[in-house]
Amino acid sequence: MSNKFKDTLLIGQTDFDMRANLNQKEPKFEQFWLDNQIYNKKMKLNENKKVFVLHDGPPYANGDLHIGHALNKTLKDFIIRYKNATGYFAPFIMGWDTHGLPIESAITKMGVDRKAMDSVSFRQLCYKYALEQVQNQANQFNRLGMFTDYETKYVTLTHDFEMSELRLFEKMYQKGLVYKDAKPIYWSPSSETALADSEIIYKDVTSPSIYVGCDVVNNKEFENTQLIIWTTTPWSLPSNQLIAVGEKIKYSLIEVENLDKKFILASDLLNQVSQNIGWENVKALKEFDANKLVGLNYVHPLYDQIISKVVLGHHVTSESGSGLVHVATGFGEDDFLIGKQNNIKPFAPIDNQGKFDDRISDLDPELVGMFYLDTNKIITKRLEQSHKLLKLKFLTHSYPHDWRTKQPVLYRCTLQWFVNLAPVKDEILKNVDQIDTHPKWAKRRLYQVLDERTDWTISRQRLWGVPIIAFYDQKII
Repeated sequence: MSNKFKDTLLIGQTDFDMRANLNQKEPKFEQFWLDNQIYNKKMKLNENKKVFVLHDGPPYANGDLHIGHALNKTLKDFIIRYKNATGYFAPFIMGWDTHGLPIESAITKMGVDRKAMDSVSFRQLCYKYALEQVQNQANQFNRLGMFTDYETKYVTLTHDFEMSELRLFEKMYQKGLVYKDAKPIYWSPSSETALADSEIIYKDVTSPSIYVGCDVVNNKEFENTQLIIWTTTPWSLPSNQLIAVGEKIKYSLIEVENLDKKFILASDLLNQVSQNIGWENVKALKEFDANKLVGLNYVHPLYDQIISKVVLGHHVTSESGSGLVHVATGFGEDDFLIGKQNNIKPFAPIDNQGKFDDRISDLDPELVGMFYLDTNKIITKRLEQSHKLLKLKFLTHSYPHDWRTKQPVLYRCTLQWFVNLAPVKDEILKNVDQIDTHPKWAKRRLYQVLDERTDWTISRQRLWGVPIIAFYDQKII
């Protein structure tokens, strides 16, 4: 019956297949575009039209593409195709970022011991691996149907590209923007290198929060008295060099029922500290300005043979803590500046891997070779035994991490190269004012980030990258 009626139907005839079979046809289309140079012909056709430039922020040449790469490139491809179809000369020049830690890590995972071979041989392995990854990703982008010519791509490891970076570096140096100095910067023990602000992410961590009493000495007015400091980094206490007070803060001398010592802290924080420590029946004996504390001597919280002093600190507030700040000049930017103002050299006895090194051996040989975070328990235990630990709690807070390894970083004083952004910041922000972004909030965020940026750390303690070209006079180093 069905065959009788089939002949009576007027059904259109077509050469199109009933199924798309794109997995078979797409490679043929792509090969047709390549063989006939469709992209280059379109560029030739549009070469005298208004130019539209898309700057392709490059993917990193390490491993296969993922869905993020596909989304990024297809969105750009939509824009480029549209612009070329609506009266613009819109080339799509793709690029690859081929330097840095991920490639070093990939080579190391292959069983290569970076420290057991010379730097040239290791760099050659990185170079070869990076080019292999570029070709692999280019083949995968081609399967996505990118409207581009892969022969015009830019790759950051090429001689011309590296020379362009060094010429820009020279310009910055000639303008007095580049300098070398030892100061605290973000340091990643997991990557064994310095990091810039842009390479930092924040994750919540749980840290020990401790109130510590430091014994005042050589002062009759404050006999049997402790200065209260608060920190979430007990590991930094071996490097304590000063205690800072705030110039405009009022301080109180207090006594606590059933305790034989008196204590000094910011008046505004008296109730908060008492509650956190668990003190009851606290009596304020007297109140005074910060200047009364400046120059006061105290015993180091861990090492009785070290006597340090109290100084003014521009960063000290009475919003949290105790109003007296533990200063370790090698482990914080504000601490470093206070040390500099008081002619104290930074002390940061932690090596590239985040372990205490021989610089602490005379003071505390037990800590040598220990990872800095692993010393928190030892240090808090010692403070408890010496009756200087007033309270130990645990606090969940946001803490900086290495964006690649997702491991914690620390501020650590090391010798690095920097770019001074202050002389050019106004010009940078004026340029930001001239751009449009979609969505609008992205522009405000970009402006804020750039406005808050301090000096830019540009050096890295890695082998696979563009070397900083610097020559030294042997007579003065």
